[in-house]
Amino acid sequence: VTTLTDATSNAFNGTLNTFALNGATSNWVAPSGVANGFTTALAAPSISVAANPALGVCSGSSLSLTGSGVNTYTWTGGITNGTAFTPTASANYTVNGTNSITTCTATAVSNVTVNAIPTVSVNSGAICSGNSFTMAPTGAATYSYSSGSAVVTPSATAAYTVTGASAAGCTATAVSNVTVNALPAVNATSSTSLICVGQSATLTATGATTYSWSTGGATATEVITPTVTTSYTVTGVDANSCVNSAVVTQSVSACTGVNELGNAFNAVRLYPNPTSSDITLELPENANVVIYNSLGQVIFNQNLTYGNNVINLDALAKGIYVVQISNAANKANYRVVKH
Repeated sequence: VTTLTDATSNAFNGTLNTFALNGATSNWVAPSGVANGFTTALAAPSISVAANPALGVCSGSSLSLTGSGVNTYTWTGGITNGTAFTPTASANYTVNGTNSITTCTATAVSNVTVNAIPTVSVNSGAICSGNSFTMAPTGAATYSYSSGSAVVTPSATAAYTVTGASAAGCTATAVSNVTVNALPAVNATSSTSLICVGQSATLTATGATTYSWSTGGATATEVITPTVTTSYTVTGVDANSCVNSAVVTQSVSACTGVNELGNAFNAVRLYPNPTSSDITLELPENANVVIYNSLGQVIFNQNLTYGNNVINLDALAKGIYVVQISNAANKANYRVVKH
């Protein structure tokens, strides 16, 4: 409230009068009949507060509160008008504002919300090469992934960052470590690349911990007696539960045109069998040696002497051959596999 006093002491009679207001001379027309002294009420100032950011902050972040509408501001909580600070919890902040001309004051309150940071966690794990892994984070409302997707198919061991956001927009991260295990190097071989109908061969698998064959077998070796050329699949599983497979083909020949005879030469030795190159014949006596192919065609015919005789088979194709040994008293046939 300010008291206005007529500077000339003239009666306020509806004419122009001069008065002093806060040390300044002003003109004012008073209504007729108003006394020499009078009072007037000045309006209180209007003050408002803007928060930046407007919707509150995440724990550990800062914001500023700025009052407007007056000249000076005094805040509770020791903060400064328009200067950033870091609140530790949700609270109400009061500002008192003063108009420097009228010295009138006003008050405003700002409600500051401090939102909690989410606690984000995510699974890690191991996969076999070529497989996919799915990340399943928890603790937030929405998630984004450094990989671009929750499902990954890494070719090598890798780490992925998951960012989780709360409903208030506060974020936290977690890391998913994905280990990639190599597939077992499963291999399968046959004890002999070619057999005659009725003969058996042994298939052997290596490179894994457990095995299963297309024949139904469940060990590292499998004995087979196919009547036609057949391919066999073995599936191996290693200690990491990774799976791989291999295929081995067993060739089968009808061995047409070859008559088997009993071994009348008990002391004859033929080795190695199968062979990839030479065979050695240990003969107890001189004999004629004839080698037939699977069609019964003669591809070697020579008289050999007592003792060790080496026959080179490098020029022959892979297959089954019959070595016939005979003299005036005895005859015997031996199957030889060239692989």
